[in-house]
Amino acid sequence: MKDSHKTKAQLWSELAELRQQVAELQAAEAERQRAAAALHRSEKRYRELYENLHDGSAAVDMTGKIIEFNRAFQGMLGYSTQEIYHKTYGDITPQKWHPIEAKILEDQVLKRGYSDLYEKEYKRKDGTIFPVELRTYLAQDDSGNPIGMWAFVRDITERKQAESASIESHERLLTVLDSIDADIYVADMETYEILLMNSHMCASFGQDLGRICWQVFRHESGPCAHCTNSRLLDADGNPGGVVVWEGHNPITRKWYINYDRAIRWVDGRLARLQVATDITERKRAEDEIARLKDFNESIVQNMTEGIVIEDAQWRLSFVNPAAAALLGYAPEELLGQASTTIVPPDQLPIV
Repeated sequence: MKDSHKTKAQLWSELAELRQQVAELQAAEAERQRAAAALHRSEKRYRELYENLHDGSAAVDMTGKIIEFNRAFQGMLGYSTQEIYHKTYGDITPQKWHPIEAKILEDQVLKRGYSDLYEKEYKRKDGTIFPVELRTYLAQDDSGNPIGMWAFVRDITERKQAESASIESHERLLTVLDSIDADIYVADMETYEILLMNSHMCASFGQDLGRICWQVFRHESGPCAHCTNSRLLDADGNPGGVVVWEGHNPITRKWYINYDRAIRWVDGRLARLQVATDITERKRAEDEIARLKDFNESIVQNMTEGIVIEDAQWRLSFVNPAAAALLGYAPEELLGQASTTIVPPDQLPIV
């Protein structure tokens, strides 16, 4: 119907409908602009976050060509932006890692969509090699087809240097401990697991790291009755002083003087450090001295002649039974008494 044949009411109705459509279009456009602005803000925040990550991040296509990266990733490698865009992840990875990483991508990333955290090395523009830690993810299109991979990458140079320094320090400590002529070991105070043994200890009991101390060192079925663990911590549960004790070992059949103390192990747990010195010969000498003393005392005690010994202050320090009987005393009555008890004062110069 031509407009000339429409009634005024029809024209007003169509105008109102047109205005409604215009308003809806304007509202839709405003919503689209708001959504676009929100998307832009979100993308900007993501880009700022992505660019300011301390760890590197990069994406590659399925040929391995690098197609996206952040500043941290670029800073690790020392290449310009254009130079990196002409690289593949294989170009920046030393050759020895290629088969290892290929297996990780095949067995993990392509099968389940991501890898375990793994370590490898990168090669900088100047040729230096440095260690990295990364996890790789698979990128897919809407149909689930692989279109690339991306990863977060961390430079672990400092951590590796710290680990190396710790290993060197540990090796130096072992060198020192191995040079000591004593059995030295460290055991977890809760589990009794052996954490360290010096070579002297290994020679006595064998290399048994990871086993239980009371099993290895004494063939016990449970913690030793003389275990000092409960005496090595202070009231707050922190390492206290040294506990010194002597004991006989049923395996080596030797006597030891033991110096026990609690320490914090490298992982923070409480452990017992024991330094044990062989005192078997000393104990044998002490036993021999005691035996000879008993033998000599037995001879003196059973002699029919009286024997009296005085100290530097003229006090009686020994009286055998024969002398006591001769003087009419019990031996214990005379010990510690002045010599004048049995010798007249005017006779002392003669005695």
